[in-house]
Amino acid sequence: DDAAQAKVMEVLASVQTIRFAFPAGRDAAAVVEAADSAVVEAGGDSWATVRTTAESGKPAARRLAALWVEAARLDKVAASAARWVATLAEVKQWRRRAAVLVLASATFVHHQAVWPAAALDALQREVRRRMTDGRLEVRSAACSAWGGCLPAMPAPARASVAMSWLRIARRPLPANPRATADRTAVDAAAAAKFDAALKQRHGLTLGAGAVLRSFPYTMPVFLPQLAVALAEMAAFPPPVRDGAREALAEFRRTHGDTWEADRLRFTRDQLDAVGSLGSTSAMYA
Repeated sequence: DDAAQAKVMEVLASVQTIRFAFPAGRDAAAVVEAADSAVVEAGGDSWATVRTTAESGKPAARRLAALWVEAARLDKVAASAARWVATLAEVKQWRRRAAVLVLASATFVHHQAVWPAAALDALQREVRRRMTDGRLEVRSAACSAWGGCLPAMPAPARASVAMSWLRIARRPLPANPRATADRTAVDAAAAAKFDAALKQRHGLTLGAGAVLRSFPYTMPVFLPQLAVALAEMAAFPPPVRDGAREALAEFRRTHGDTWEADRLRFTRDQLDAVGSLGSTSAMYA
């Protein structure tokens, strides 16, 4: 509710104030301890609680977990990587998988430049696997984590991965047995096959959308093709359609100020394809 969200924002403001009050070079453990105390005093969960349960749904606790990763010493974060990979691969509780992905997201943003390549690759592979997780919340968390590691990848490599995913995602879905007039005799196996395929398409679309959003104010030569491929995913049922539209809406927003120049990278057909998803006519005229 609004009161809880206001409390979360108050906690985060206190934590940020504490962090920036420490002089450069101060032991990060002191920053974490002070931030931890501030969150607990404001009604949030301590890092020890978050680390032990890895299931907290409280926004303050989840943000504290990300803050801890941001401030912690590299050796502590790296030592956790193997455990996170094992948790993502083996744990059945979706809340635990989502919680670990929050930590992975912060790790990618703040530590990947100095991480051992093997540890980073292992975590990235498991994050990509979770983008087709059976649970929507886990797929969304994995997409956020994937977005955190993208800036370190060369731009052409990002586009290549996204296009390969979309080639798979654009394959026709199996028939939806629930779409028939008689829903009293739905084939359970056929329904499960359709649901699994839809979740896979959704995860791949989310991942490709994260790649599109990783170029918020630039227009590489391959970006129009990626935008058009995502626009084609809007023809799929929800939640695939919703994921594609959200990514394209963010693309239109971040490129609005430079659109007069950026639009020259598109062909007429590409402009029509991307502009058909509810954008204003002025932007694509």
